[in-house]
Amino acid sequence: MVAAAVDNKGFSDYTFQETLDASGNTTSWVSCENRNNHTIAITNPSATALKVRVQGSLDGSAFFGIDPSGNGNPDVSGNIQYTQIGTYAITVKNTPLNYIRLMLVTYSGGATAAGITVKYRGG
Repeated sequence: MVAAAVDNKGFSDYTFQETLDASGNTTSWVSCENRNNHTIAITNPSATALKVRVQGSLDGSAFFGIDPSGNGNPDVSGNIQYTQIGTYAITVKNTPLNYIRLMLVTYSGGATAAGITVKYRGG
């Protein structure tokens, strides 16, 4: 029997994963040139008040906030707040970027050493 080919529907096989345990940006950013759709999964193991912000860049040095409509409850700064433990997906659609990263704005009400895990996939 021959194994069937996996159709990844145009998504990159490249994934990015990092654990953040303090406010700030992911230490690396994802080069996502020629990708218009982006998914970031955030796993929050213990915080009861967590705010994150997705940022994009065209040149890899000047980053700007992205408003991923329909995700969480973004405030005027583009921050998305989560108040429960769990795994959440942030999707950014039809937004051509060359680079993308996640900023951890606040993390409180839990064991900060646990941090959050961030994964990326784009297509």
